[in-house]
Amino acid sequence: MKRRRTSGMGRIFRRRSRFTGKELSTWWIAYFVDGKERREAAHSTEYEVAKRLLRKRLNALSEGTYTGPERERITVAALLD
Repeated sequence: MKRRRTSGMGRIFRRRSRFTGKELSTWWIAYFVDGKERREAAHSTEYEVAKRLLRKRLNALSEGTYTGPERERITVAALLD
């Protein structure tokens, strides 16, 4: 089923296997921050979960509270320092 596109809202896509060329099951999102494209996995096979994550990222960008996925991942080593 073809999805309807909305201009300027980022994108949701599935990557292809480099070995077989078939679409993989995990959805990915892409959006722009300071003129650079950011891509991250939605870690889900459901389109709606990826859509929610993209909407969350775009809302954070518009509100100025965007920290990026790197800041959300806190390691144990960082906590112990």
